[in-house]
Amino acid sequence: VRNGEIRGDQYLIVKVPGVAGEAVLYFMLHRLEGLTKDMLPEFVDTHANRVNVIRQTFVGGTSFSEAQLGSGELYTRDNWSGTGKQLRIEVCSIADTSADGGAKVLVYMEGDDVNCSSSNPPTSTPTSTPTNQPSGIPSQSPVAKCVDSPLKMF
Repeated sequence: VRNGEIRGDQYLIVKVPGVAGEAVLYFMLHRLEGLTKDMLPEFVDTHANRVNVIRQTFVGGTSFSEAQLGSGELYTRDNWSGTGKQLRIEVCSIADTSADGGAKVLVYMEGDDVNCSSSNPPTSTPTSTPTNQPSGIPSQSPVAKCVDSPLKMF
C-alpha cells in the first residue's frame, strides 16, 4: 500500500482479528488470473471474481469458507468481539478485471456511519493552510524515525 492506494498488479489479504479465543476472519478478492488462475472448475461459478471470506478458529487450525461476496453483498457476524454489535463486511464494487482495479470493501461495526455511496467522506473541505498557529515548544521529544530492515523475503 502506498499513499492509501494498491496498484492493480498487487494483491492483498485482509485479516480481521477478534478478541482472544474468537475466530479470525480473512478476506480477499479471488481473481481467475495470476496465482489463482488454476481454480478448480467446481469453484469457478461461486468463488471467481468475488470477495471470499474465510474463518480460522485458531492459528494453524483448519480454515472454513464463510462467504463469497459479489458487488452489493454483505457478510455479517453477530456479537463481534463481545460488543453486542454485528461486524459487517460489505462489497461496494468489484472491477471487471485487475487492469480496471480491484474491489472496494468496507469493514465496520453495526451502527457506524459508513456506506458504499459515501464511504464516510470528510465532514469539511480540507484547507490549504493551517487553521491554528503552532502551540510553541513540543511537549515531548521527537520519536526516532523508522529504519528499513535489511531482512529480505524469499
